[in-house]
Amino acid sequence: MKLISKFCVTSILCMLLFFSCKKTETLYVATDPQISGSLTFNGDTTYVNSQNITIRYNSSSPCKPSNEVFYFKVTTTSYPSNAEYEWDFGEGHTAKGQFVQFAYAYEHVYTVTLKVWVNGVNVQQITTAIHPFGQNVSPIASFGSQRNNYLDPNYIAFNAQSSVTSGSIVNYFWNWKDGTTSSVATSYTEHRFPEIPKDSTYPVELTVTSHAGCQKTVINNIFIPAKYNGLGGISYTKTNACFPDSQVIKFVQDSIGLPSNASFEWNFGDGTGLFYGNPVYHHYTYSKTYPVVCTIKVNGSIVAWRNTSPYALGDDIEPKPYINSIKNMNPPTNTSWEFAGWAKVLDGHIPIKLVWNYGDGVSDTSNSPYAAHVYAPPIVPNTQYNVQLTVTASSGCIDSISVPIIIP
Repeated sequence: MKLISKFCVTSILCMLLFFSCKKTETLYVATDPQISGSLTFNGDTTYVNSQNITIRYNSSSPCKPSNEVFYFKVTTTSYPSNAEYEWDFGEGHTAKGQFVQFAYAYEHVYTVTLKVWVNGVNVQQITTAIHPFGQNVSPIASFGSQRNNYLDPNYIAFNAQSSVTSGSIVNYFWNWKDGTTSSVATSYTEHRFPEIPKDSTYPVELTVTSHAGCQKTVINNIFIPAKYNGLGGISYTKTNACFPDSQVIKFVQDSIGLPSNASFEWNFGDGTGLFYGNPVYHHYTYSKTYPVVCTIKVNGSIVAWRNTSPYALGDDIEPKPYINSIKNMNPPTNTSWEFAGWAKVLDGHIPIKLVWNYGDGVSDTSNSPYAAHVYAPPIVPNTQYNVQLTVTASSGCIDSISVPIIIP
């Protein structure tokens, strides 16, 4: 009888004694060649009956630490003791004897043929189909995880890097250890852990199942930071940005219910680095809308992000008015005058309003850089009037300049 290599009678007996995990085979009845014999099943043992002969076979578990080995036995009451039994396992190997064993290397539907010989004559032949799982069909379990959405630290993506040498993995069973489970056919899945006001570590358990029914389990700890209700947004107030001050913005993260060790990390969006505290104060150099982000942490773990977009006025936003032309139109009486003025404004702002005050109670609000005015002859000779130009910039800041003129 031809025995499969690497398997001895002792190892077979050991496996039968210590590993009780048996697999009942589902027989696939082939149409070519025609399968003969009626099939009955008794627990983990398969019986093939044909006329006066019975084939009985079962297999050891294909899962580690065992390897799938088939055990065949033929019984009969009509053939003499010198009858010979020849087995063809359907993949090129044969064996002889009433009791034989064989290990299939690969999963496939094989046709097993038994020939009965008496005095060199083939007196009977039985064929049946067998579907082994093959060898190395126990999976290796492994998985990784990451946060795809950093605005939601409770939402975790999982990717199983599990494998099996022969065959395929047909199921991924996840026990999230938060009271829920899921069973999926693909290696990638996502899960959102519950929101609770304390840091939690979940020993997430993945069990993978191969096509042969073999399973392997792995556990990884997943840390989920505490989730606090009552986390508000960001509020802010601004100081006057006009001369002589520079605008300072006060930021407050409006939260309630956070523990005393909560920390607040601020990025003001202007490249000045990170700042800590609540409230915080910040001065911007340039006029612009800035993306402000506050990162809230407890015990060094991020529990939330909050953002806002304040418009800062920056520095040098006050207008700097000047009067560059004063012209006497009717000397020597000096009662008719013309004026020209403007203002410089930095950081992208412009003058939007100009008001002339001629010093005699008359004002010009035509918003023109050019002005003309006729004074009444003064009662007192050589009366001085202070001509004032007041400029309002687009920043909202206002400044003035005045020059004296003499009416004789």
